Amino acid sequence: MMFREYLEKIYLCLSHVEITNNLGELLSFNEGFNRVIEIFCKLKSKDNTVIIIGNGGSAAIAMHLENDLVASGIKAISFYSQPLLTASSNDFGYENSFYQSFKLWRKKGNLLVAISSSGESKNILKVTFSAKDIKMPIITFSGFNSQNRLRRIGNINFYINSNSYGIVEVSHQCLLHYISDRLKNR
Repeated sequence: MMFREYLEKIYLCLSHVEITNNLGELLSFNEGFNRVIEIFCKLKSKDNTVIIIGNGGSAAIAMHLENDLVASGIKAISFYSQPLLTASSNDFGYENSFYQSFKLWRKKGNLLVAISSSGESKNILKVTFSAKDIKMPIITFSGFNSQNRLRRIGNINFYINSNSYGIVEVSHQCLLHYISDRLKNR
């Protein structure tokens, strides 16, 4: 595949990103992004924290978002300290790798941002279901199968219709940069 074709695939995916609410109803781009900005602003005004999780490339995106949010004056945390992540995985199993830390930050007023290309990662889903149990706001970013479980959990869900990790991850990064840039300009 030539580079121009790759860019066109990314553009096509971003042009057709599906944004849904907690009922699975499609939202327009403007409505979806405006609701997300509203969630972040409400969180900031109440001095709450954004918790961001993802695996692999999504972990790198999560860490980047943490950096951008903190630069915008929004409290944010991700659980990627190598000693913490490896100890949690070893002691409690990888499906609990984030859950042990999340339990310490789990609070109704905080926000969870869950990023998973497949939307089926057990460790991501465990934390997300735990957040949902206490009615903590959740924003999800997923791809691959349109019926993935993560996509059905969040208050706002961004779905990229692609089976390519690269295209899904680049699209998630672009969406999150757009959100963080809007937050910086508020």
